[in-house]
Order: sequence, then structure tokens, then C-alpha cells
Amino acid sequence: MRISQERLIFLALVAVKEAVQACHDAPIRPSRALRSALSFLYAHSKGPRFPYDDFWHAIQDPGLPDKHESARAYARFSNAGSGLKGIIRSVGMPETPDFYHLLSAQGGAKETRQCRFD
Repeated sequence: MRISQERLIFLALVAVKEAVQACHDAPIRPSRALRSALSFLYAHSKGPRFPYDDFWHAIQDPGLPDKHESARAYARFSNAGSGLKGIIRSVGMPETPDFYHLLSAQGGAKETRQCRFD
């Protein structure tokens, strides 16, 4: 059975969401898997490139050295989250609380998912 394009987009967004979570503690080096997910999403987007660029820079941003680490972490996490929202918008996924919940739960167990992304 083939996986739908919508499901593949959702799975790529889950990978991007994981990077947002990971960059909270410290800047991260993007993996090849994350690069592939972002490339796939951009190839299926209907919007501009800037959310992808913003996300890419945000997850790697060490922040200003004169700021406290908690302020740098907050800025990095917030900017990465904003980039993710722009990416979600560009691929035409719903910006609803239910969708963000599914994304945060990384899809969840199949039995608990009750949406069109199965």
C-alpha cells in the first residue's frame, strides 16, 4: 500500500517539530534526515522560501554572547517555532489546535489518532 502525499508531509513535519524541541537546550547541527525533510516540504510547498531559511538559521543560532543562556534558548526556540508555523502554512496543512497536538505527539499511537493523517 502506498502512503499518501498528505501523510508523507505530516511525517516530514514531525521531523521538523522534533528539531524545534531539540534546539531548545542548545543549537543543533541539522542532520541529513532533517535536510531531506525540509527539502521534501519545500518541494511540496505553495509559499515562499523564507520560513525554511528562518527555521534553518534559528535551530543553529547560538544567540548573542552577552545574553543569559535562558534568553538565548527562548529566542532560538521561539524563532524555530515561528519557522515551523510558516512551513506548516506553506504546505497547506491545517493550523488548528488538533493538528498541533498531533504534531507534538509525533503522530501518537495509531489507535489514538482520529484524523485524516493515518
